[in-house]
Amino acid sequence: MRNKSSLIVFLRYPEKGKVKTRLAATTSEEFAQQWYRKCVDKIMSEIDKIPNIETNIFYSDRKEKEKVIKWLGNKFIYHHQEGTDLGEKMQNAFFNVFSHNSGKVIIIGTDIPDLNQNILTNAFELLDKNDIVLGPSVDGGYYLLGMNRLHNSLFEGIEFSTSTVLSETISKIDKLGLTFSILPKLQDIDIEDDLIKWQNKVN
Repeated sequence: MRNKSSLIVFLRYPEKGKVKTRLAATTSEEFAQQWYRKCVDKIMSEIDKIPNIETNIFYSDRKEKEKVIKWLGNKFIYHHQEGTDLGEKMQNAFFNVFSHNSGKVIIIGTDIPDLNQNILTNAFELLDKNDIVLGPSVDGGYYLLGMNRLHNSLFEGIEFSTSTVLSETISKIDKLGLTFSILPKLQDIDIEDDLIKWQNKVN
């Protein structure tokens, strides 16, 4: 029975010089490392509050596995991100999780400090009445994508990490004749200016 709700979390181990490099370019490698680690820890603490979901951690570097498990603990399912670009990696992750009897699957990134339990819970609930759910980010991409069955075309022919990712994805959803719902727009942190805008909004 395909009624399991599953969450995919894309992350990398917070090693100095290897995370948030664009943020580090105008702050420091140490600052970027510490900020990213805190952001992931906060998101994982929000995930911990959600009952009855299966959480799948997809880490970026095959050599990171033991360090990531030591960091986050043994209660999650761990996988390596497989693919040549972000679209292919996400597509493969969805295929992997759907193939283990999940009925609703949501993927999130880990550089969205305002992502919380309520947004994630709402995303899963919206999939009861919609084919797709999207969480738009300020930069024109999305921080969350959810679906109740795999739609491969949502990952094909899109240049990820650009300002048109969300609009191109919605266009594909419309062409497929699928229903979708949009979550609140959130700030993702890639560069120092993003961080300043977010801090000013919070304060």
